[in-house]
This record gives sequence, C-alpha cells and structure tokens, in this order.
Amino acid sequence: MKWGRIGLTALTVSVVGFLLLSHPHAVLGESVQSEPQKNRIDEDTQLELLNSKQEQQEQEIQTLKREIMQQRRGSLGSAISKFNPKIGLNGLFTAAAFSDDENLNFGDHDPRENGFNVQAMELNFKGGVDAYFTAEANVSLIVGGGETKIEFEEGFLTTQALPYNLQVMGGQFFTRFGNMNHVHAHAWNFADQPIILNRLFGPDGLRGPGVQASWLAPTPFYLELIGSAQQAQGEIAVSFLGEAGQRVGGHILGDRGTNSADDLIYMPRIVSAFDLTDATTLMLGGSALFGPNASSSNARTTIYGADMKLKWQPRRNSMGAPYLTWESEVLYRDYEAGANQENAVLEDTLEDFGLYTQLVYGFTPRWAAGLRFEYADGQDGLAQVADDLRSERYRVSPNISWSTSEFSRLRVQ
Repeated sequence: MKWGRIGLTALTVSVVGFLLLSHPHAVLGESVQSEPQKNRIDEDTQLELLNSKQEQQEQEIQTLKREIMQQRRGSLGSAISKFNPKIGLNGLFTAAAFSDDENLNFGDHDPRENGFNVQAMELNFKGGVDAYFTAEANVSLIVGGGETKIEFEEGFLTTQALPYNLQVMGGQFFTRFGNMNHVHAHAWNFADQPIILNRLFGPDGLRGPGVQASWLAPTPFYLELIGSAQQAQGEIAVSFLGEAGQRVGGHILGDRGTNSADDLIYMPRIVSAFDLTDATTLMLGGSALFGPNASSSNARTTIYGADMKLKWQPRRNSMGAPYLTWESEVLYRDYEAGANQENAVLEDTLEDFGLYTQLVYGFTPRWAAGLRFEYADGQDGLAQVADDLRSERYRVSPNISWSTSEFSRLRVQ
C-alpha cells in the first residue's frame, strides 16, 4: 500500500507538468480556477502519506509487541528449565554370606545379613537454580531387618559466580573430610564402608546442616582450601554430641545441646594435586575436625586425617583401560570422655587410630580387580576388649568387578 500510493502521487504530478508544457496559455488563463484543485491534490497526497506512516508505525508496534512476548516466553521457559533438575536413581543390591551370624559389618550401607540385602536406593536431584546457584538433593532408602528407613542425606545450594575463586555451599551435606566420607555408597570401589570411618563417623558417615567455603588458589598446580561449620548432634555425628544414651568407650552420652558457636563442628581441609607424568596424577590432602562431645558439659573431640590418591592411566587406552588407582587414608581421634558420677565413670581420654589402603586395577575394558587392607584399634576407655567398635581389628578384601555399561556394574568381593 505504501509504495502504491507514492507511485500514484508521482503519476499525478507528471500529468500536471505535461499539461503545463503542452498548453501554457490555456493553463495560465485558467490558473485562478485550477489553484484550488491543485491545493486539494496536495492535501490528499499529504493525507495519504500520513495514513501510510500511521499504518506503518502500527505494524512496527505490533511487531515489537510480538517480539517482546516471544522474548518473555523464552526467558520464562529458560528460567523454568533451570529449575528442572537432572534426576537419577541408583540402586545397590547384594547377596551375602557370613561365616559368623554376628558379623562385624556395622555400616548402614554395608551388606549385614545372610541372604539378600538392599544396601541403598538413592534418588538424586541436581540442577541450576539461576546464574548464581546450583542445587542438589539426595534421598536414600535403606532396608534392613525387615524394616525400611528413608533418609534425607543431602540437600544444599552451591554458588557459581563468586569472585576470587571462592565458592560457598550451604544446607545439609556430607563433611568433605578425606577421600571417602562424602562418597555415596553406589560409587564405592568396595561393597562396605572402611572400618575406621565406621568407628569415627558412624554407620552413615559424618554429615549435617551447615555451611562450607572453599578457595582455589591461583597456583600453577591444583591447591584448594576448604572450611566448614556444621551441627554436631544426632546419629550422624557419633564422635561429637551424638544421641543421648549412646555409649562411647563405656561412657554414656548425655543430652548436650547447641548453645554457642563452640558447640558446632569445624573442619579445615587442604588438598593439592600434581601431574607426576603425562599418565600419573597424585593428590594429597589433610583434614581436621574440632567439636564438642556429650560425655560431659565441656568435653571436646578432635580428629585428624591424611589422605592420598594416585592414579595412572595412559593417554592411549581402550574404554578407560588400563588404569591403576591407589587410595589411602590415615585417621586419629582424641576423645575427651568426661566423668559420670552416677555411673562411677572417671574422666578419661580415648584414642582411636586406623587406616585403609586399596588398589583398583582396570586390566581390560569393563573389568577391574581390587584389593583393600584395613586396620583399626582403640586405646583406653571401659570394656574396650568387648567393644567391637573400638577393639583391634584387621580386614583384607579382594574383589573383581565387571561393568556391563557405564550405568551398571556387577561385583564379587
């Protein structure tokens, strides 16, 4: 419409010019009569131009409105998609046989009964909240002794946009102490929890609500500093406040609450990694835990740990094989056990020490063999000889695994 009207206007002007040139006298003689007609033609042309511009502006406005609505719908869809998490379901099932009915597997995710065991069924949610946070949650189902227990293991937010290589995590999470405490059961290289971790961190690992901060140092090699503060109560913090009525080295725990900042668990950790060769990487770490325990109103617990992980994997490999990983942890606990006049228990200091070291060798695609050695012992305390959670103990565990795919694995241990 716009270009058609402009063409009509040009044609009208051309006709008028032709009349002026062909009949000058006639046109001049009629100039008084043709002037109003000429003015009317000019007014009509201007009106048409104005109408054309108005229609054009209205079309542009409608186009902009459509684009804005599309952008808004796109932004809303993008925002909603960030809240749409990745969902995973992991199952760990075992057929077990023990030479003694009173076996010494105490971990919640250990195979503990003759016959079939559901070690864990874990539902995992993970996704981006926005440009600043990611969220993760883990819900675990444990079946044992004919009973089913559902646990909210982890649920936390992690920052993604802090400056200076800083990152903060807040919520309910496993304490990042050492190599294994924060690793979920389905990702273990062996079917059961190491003895020393079970003794010091409990049957389901050390975890709790709190906050963690980490800093990645600007060094030519990997160097990370981590610090956290968490609640010290419940069965998930057995070396600290634990649960009232529990026994640690013969000392009965009281009901001690969180009344100040001193009643929290604090963890500093440092971890570094180096490339020894093009195919070999070494990671070294050191951790500590400081917190209260409920054996008296002012008793404290301190735990120290050192860990290492060495991995060899040549650049030329087939489906990841061959590879070799060597992983070890050493832990020591100093537990100030308070006196209890009601039970005639004197003040004492309990010391516990333990380690594990394990090798996993992927000798061909999908196949791996493992060997783990463990040792744990406890000193001082009451009834130490009869306490399976503190007496001297060794364990050797060989296994072999076949990964049918990247999503499933069969293992004999």
